[in-house]
Amino acid sequence: MIALRHRESVLVEGTFKPERSHNDILIYRRNVPQTAVLVALNLVHEPRRLEWEGEGTILLSTYLDEEEKFVTGPLLLRPDEGVIIKLKR
Repeated sequence: MIALRHRESVLVEGTFKPERSHNDILIYRRNVPQTAVLVALNLVHEPRRLEWEGEGTILLSTYLDEEEKFVTGPLLLRPDEGVIIKLKR
């Protein structure tokens, strides 16, 4: 995570925008003029569907097996999984 924060300035400098959380998933975005990331955290011990529209690349998953994977919404989060998705603009 520290290396990712050094590589992606949006995680440090970006504005914080909370999203309406639902389905036991905490969601927020970080934005700078040219880049945006979506952070989603599944807060329960069961899979949950992350409802979002768009496409992007997973920068980090707490399962450590999905980095640099291209995804489109919606997305199924595994139990207790958190993801950081760099959104395509």
